[in-house]
Amino acid sequence: MTRARAFTLYEIIIVLAIMATVTGPILAVVVSMYRQFHSLAMVAGLREESDTAGNAVLRLVAAGGTWHLDRDNHGVQFSNGNAARWVRGRLRLMDHGHRVVRSFPDVKDLAMVRHGQVLSVTVYVAGPERPGGPPIASHQTYESEARR
Repeated sequence: MTRARAFTLYEIIIVLAIMATVTGPILAVVVSMYRQFHSLAMVAGLREESDTAGNAVLRLVAAGGTWHLDRDNHGVQFSNGNAARWVRGRLRLMDHGHRVVRSFPDVKDLAMVRHGQVLSVTVYVAGPERPGGPPIASHQTYESEARR
């Protein structure tokens, strides 16, 4: 009759120490990849929000007939009464100057500048802060033929 053999406590402790040594660097790589993926996903979402806002303003410019920029370059008023303005920290597209048709809460700043016949719309969007880092942001400039 043979005697049953089991693992000793020392063998189990050595195996656990080896597993901890190997798992630590692997876990660090996985966490780093997750943070990078999350950051890229946030930037893509912010860029999409910026594209949506910038293109919405340019569509208004293209369809709005005559227009003029606000004095602070944070908005444009159209002859048909529609407007696009950055008010109280939000880009707002307004119907006949009063009723808000669409609002973009992630737009943190907006500037419109006329260069000859070209209207430049610069949209700055920012998302939540990264853990232990600066906020994720995207700055985009859109240009359209300006009719005045």
